[in-house]
Amino acid sequence: MAWPGMVEYSAAVQDRRTSFLAPELKSATIVNNRLGLPKVCSGAFAIVYELETGKDLWAIRCFTKDVGDLQERYAAIAQHLKSVRLPQFVRFDYLKDGIRVNGKVYPIMKMQWVEGVPLNRYVEQHLGDRGRLLALAGKFGELAADLERQRIGHGDLSADNVLMVGDEIRLIDYDGMFVPKLAGRKARELGNPAFQHPKRHEGVYGPEIDRFATLVIATALAGLAADPTLWQRHGGGNGLLFSPVDLRDPKGSAVFRALLGARDATVKALAAELTKWCQADPAKPANLPPLDGL
Repeated sequence: MAWPGMVEYSAAVQDRRTSFLAPELKSATIVNNRLGLPKVCSGAFAIVYELETGKDLWAIRCFTKDVGDLQERYAAIAQHLKSVRLPQFVRFDYLKDGIRVNGKVYPIMKMQWVEGVPLNRYVEQHLGDRGRLLALAGKFGELAADLERQRIGHGDLSADNVLMVGDEIRLIDYDGMFVPKLAGRKARELGNPAFQHPKRHEGVYGPEIDRFATLVIATALAGLAADPTLWQRHGGGNGLLFSPVDLRDPKGSAVFRALLGARDATVKALAAELTKWCQADPAKPANLPPLDGL
């Protein structure tokens, strides 16, 4: 079927009482821009609007083209997240019958809008606070353990998809997530290469897929806690401390040399473990010990 574009969706959300099928969205308030038009963000296959329902702010994702089995995946992910209710995830619903446009009904994704600070900005704000950065590294270990216990893999833990609300972790962007109902399928996305195994491929998809990324994050946090000057020399950009080039060639990487030469024994141990796993078989993430085991 033909999918609506921005003009059609924007007209529909402004006539929300008629267009939305979910009762709570019929009475929602649209967040407008300075011109009084619906505030909107567009991506590769969806348009996102902001709506308020009472005290809640929602991101409403409207699809602009057929995305294969992604809608089926969203339904499985939403169902599983409702059953486990982990606090790191925001409220999320996939509505098969979501919005009526020009007489036809299309699905939408409804996700709680989170006002948080991206992980890399949070780290930059707290450079020099050793205790806070080490506590955050510990929280990532706990997060990874919680996800695996519930047979969940986020698939793209990165500076963009980890938001800090106060000192608590919130995860967004569930496009590449694994849940048990998706076992046997391949990954749709490979994640931010500044956090993922350099040879990760679509066949690497299961509840252990976040082990490498959490090791990358924890190593960076421990390194910055021990030596905040690493941020000026290596930090920022699309990662925390590591670039995709660093992960592809840890032996030739300046940041790896700095971490392996650190006085802090924990930093050295984590950097050595990460060096080893950068060169390991990406198809066997379960062989990498969980972060809380390191």
